[in-house]
This record gives sequence, C-alpha cells and structure tokens, in this order.
Amino acid sequence: MEVNANFWKRLLAYFIDNAIYSTILILLTVPFWLATALGGWQLLLLLNIIVGWLYFALMESSAKQATLGKLALGIIVTDLFGQRISFGVATGRYFGKVLSLVPLCAGFVMAAFTERKQALHDVLLGTLVLNKNSSVVNNRPHQMPQGQNVRPILCGVTGNYAGQMIQIDDKGLIIGRDPLSCNIIVPSEAISRMHCIIKYDPRQNSFTLTDTCSSNGTFLASGVRLGKGQAIILKSGDRFFLAVKDNMFEVKA
Repeated sequence: MEVNANFWKRLLAYFIDNAIYSTILILLTVPFWLATALGGWQLLLLLNIIVGWLYFALMESSAKQATLGKLALGIIVTDLFGQRISFGVATGRYFGKVLSLVPLCAGFVMAAFTERKQALHDVLLGTLVLNKNSSVVNNRPHQMPQGQNVRPILCGVTGNYAGQMIQIDDKGLIIGRDPLSCNIIVPSEAISRMHCIIKYDPRQNSFTLTDTCSSNGTFLASGVRLGKGQAIILKSGDRFFLAVKDNMFEVKA
C-alpha cells in the first residue's frame, strides 16, 4: 500500500470532517443565537473557531491520530518519523491551514504534487498524513517509556531521537532516510536511504552493527568509520553515529 495518503483521499476526509463539526457547531450555536438579539454572528464566528480547533487538534493528537473523517478513510496524522503528534503541533497544524488557504487554496493543492504528499501546513509543522495500513505505520519501532527496564534497546543520544528508547526486536532495526525500507527514519540528506542495520544476539549478549554501503558513513563513537558493507560487534554501552555526531545512538542490553 502507498505510504502517504493521496490528495483526493485527504480532500474527501476534509469534507466529511467539515460536515461533522458543522453539525456540532449548529447544535451549539442555535440555542445561544436565539437567546440573544445582539452578537449572534460574533458568537457564531467564535464558536466556529473554537469547535474546529478542538475537533481537529484533540483528535489528531489522540491515540487514534485522526479525525472521524480520516478514520473513515483509513488515514492518520503523524510527525516525520511516523509517530503521534502533540496537541501543540496539532493546534499549529489547524491554524496553519489559514496559510494553505491563500492564495486560492494553493497550500492545500501542494499535497497533490509534493514528494511526501504534504500540504503547506504539513511542511511548516513537520507532519505527514499516512495510510494507516501502510508498511511505515505497521513497522514503526516500539518506543519504551522512560525508566522502563526493557532490553535490548537502542537509545537516541543526539539528533531527532535524542532521549528516546527503542526496543530492538528479533528482526533488528534498519536506520535510514527511506520510510518504505526503514524502521528508524532520519530525514536528512546526509543519511542514505538505507544507512545501517543494528541487530541483537541474545546468545552472545552483543549487537551487530552493519553499514549498508552508506554514502557518508557509519562511525563508532571514537570516529572510526566502518567500511561499506562492514559489520562490527558492539557491546552494551557502545555508541555509534551516522554521517555526523548529530545522529548518535547507544545500544544497551
């Protein structure tokens, strides 16, 4: 299945969502509008903003990661790594749609032409709209809560995954730029589409780090670069980085 939700699916979800929250808006507005002779339109405008904001921001930042319209079409909102977005990011995404509206909804139409099917507000907030059953969503690594003692794990030291702990399963983890091929996605031009693979051997209580012929190299923390296609054994506590030290990881077992 295609990873990114296409423009027409997103547009249909938008119409469904607008029908839903417009119904909510009417149900909330009519009693107040009838109860006052003044301020009816001002109230309608205010409620329109509040209802729309809470509807989209709360649902897209929830565990479902989608509004009712998106759920109906099997699409979800994520960050650039396929992970759930925060309420703050969802809020920025909602109000960022104002920029996508002008001129002539050009920011929305961008979703039909950009590589990752991003509208302008997605580009600005670093979000994606993905098909829920795509390989990227199904293969997302399991992030462990802080303080939970589960091994083996890959810990982000610097970069986009700093502070995160990701469990390494029996298949290992593929790190790279390509969301179709990798479990750990690092969206940087310095990172190859498939940069390296990290696996754990429970019998030896060790890890194997393999460079997958990356362009800019996989390095040990000491600065030693692995040869293209080279595999090296790591022990718990060892660190490595991709291309630059801004993409540093540590393995623990």
